[in-house]
Amino acid sequence: MSISEHQYQGILRVIECLGNGLDSRETRELAGVELLKLLRADYFASFIWNPDERRFAGHVFINMDPQNLERYSSYYQFHNPLTSKVQKVRRAVRVNEILPQRELVRTEFYNDFLARDGLHYGLNLYVHDGDVNIGDMRIWRNRHRENFDDCDLQIARDDQAALLQFNEECASSLPDRRSEGVRRHRVDRVGSPQYRADQVGLRTHGS
Repeated sequence: MSISEHQYQGILRVIECLGNGLDSRETRELAGVELLKLLRADYFASFIWNPDERRFAGHVFINMDPQNLERYSSYYQFHNPLTSKVQKVRRAVRVNEILPQRELVRTEFYNDFLARDGLHYGLNLYVHDGDVNIGDMRIWRNRHRENFDDCDLQIARDDQAALLQFNEECASSLPDRRSEGVRRHRVDRVGSPQYRADQVGLRTHGS
């Protein structure tokens, strides 16, 4: 599936954010802003998986209530019907591919967590280091929009290819995962946004 020039430029902006060499939190927040624009979405959250504590931590969020995110950190990450299933999917995925919307809206997770901030239709990208899930980006639309379509999903998968290059950056937010010198070397190595776009095979209608 080809993409428009406008979408292509949006993906380049996301890739640029992911390769800017900033710390993991700032990088994810900047990428989140661009992803919301690119996917015409309303809410963004991103977490880093802590393998020692076996929980998500280090959250970054846009347009969500901080207290609601704290409820997620303390309770709902352990009591939701989505995460364990989505973690196993090695590609960007619409939430409704995991759980139909009519079933999602009947869950405690939806009514007591998602709906509090207006999250209705979701699309998730999980990042893996080998077989280990180390982080994610979760994008949501409100109930007044349409669900994510196949074009949105393809754009997210194109971005996920760049996220795979970013996975060590996510992991670096955990203690002792790697040195600053190694991180700086990776940022220099991945090159320009255009180079990374070529590496993940992005193509527009005219190319």
